[in-house]
Amino acid sequence: MLPRWSVRGIRAEHYVRDVLEKMGFLVVRSAGSHTPIDLIAGKGGKCFGVQVKMGRFPPKKELKQLVEFCRELGISPAVASNKGGGWSFYVVGEDLELLEDEFFKRKRGGR
Repeated sequence: MLPRWSVRGIRAEHYVRDVLEKMGFLVVRSAGSHTPIDLIAGKGGKCFGVQVKMGRFPPKKELKQLVEFCRELGISPAVASNKGGGWSFYVVGEDLELLEDEFFKRKRGGR
C-alpha cells in the first residue's frame, strides 16, 4: 500500500493532467520516473516539463533541478501548485522565479 502523501500526489498529478488536457494540451504523466518532471505537456509547438506541488511551491533547490532537467530536454520548466486554494500554473524564469504565463491562462468556467 502506498503512503497517504504518495496517493495524494498521484491524485494531484491526475487532476492537473486532466485540467491541462481540457485546456488543449497533449499530456504524458511521468509516473515513477524519479525525475523533477511529473508531467510533460505540449500545445501549439511549445512543450513544458511540469512539476506538480500540493499546498506549496517547490524550494529553490527543486526548481534548479527542474530547470536543468528541462534544459537538457529542450523544453520549458513549469510548476502547477494549489498553494492558497485553486490550481495555478507558472513558468520558471531565469532567476528561478515563478512567472504567470499567458499560455496557461484558463478560460472562464474552467476548473
